[in-house]
Amino acid sequence: MNSRNIITITKRELSAYFNSVVAYIFMIVFVVMTVGLYISEFFMAGNADMRALFNSLPIILCAFLPALTMRLWAEERRGNTLELLLTFPMSTHELVIGKYAASILFYLLSLLLTLPIPIMLLFLGKPDLGPMIGSYLGCLLYGSFFIALGIFISGICRDQIVAFISTLVICFLFVYFICRKNFPFKYLEKFYFFLEIFF
Repeated sequence: MNSRNIITITKRELSAYFNSVVAYIFMIVFVVMTVGLYISEFFMAGNADMRALFNSLPIILCAFLPALTMRLWAEERRGNTLELLLTFPMSTHELVIGKYAASILFYLLSLLLTLPIPIMLLFLGKPDLGPMIGSYLGCLLYGSFFIALGIFISGICRDQIVAFISTLVICFLFVYFICRKNFPFKYLEKFYFFLEIFF
């Protein structure tokens, strides 16, 4: 395995992300939603911890990470550039690892944009840094799993929308059935109330 080939693919995918306005919209909406949900809970609870953010993050990742990975292979198939990409002097697993690394780096950058929250808590109180660091590491691993799943589904789909919806459904089912003990039902109460009224 040649690390130079992996770095080349990673740079190619990162440039594809940041040369598009969609990447910046993704990051802005991601930060606004995560911080917005946390701030509303923070002022009601009055505790110097980030439990509200990490409780809501799985649902947010179910929607955002499929949007991040849907184009990685489906776009190559749709644009008929997959065959050209496979003719490059590099192995298939190097292509996969390069795309995966680019997605992880982009997600990590988006996650780092939420660091003003723990910095704010350090000024307002004395939060326990151990759970915060562990929760951030857990979010990184959680997102890495969803990204790997999204890349796999994108590889078997020709259309980006199909890849997005399929990954979204599978991620949501994973959160619901595997992590249901920590499933943030309270963030869906308004949606359930809406369904009860109209249906």
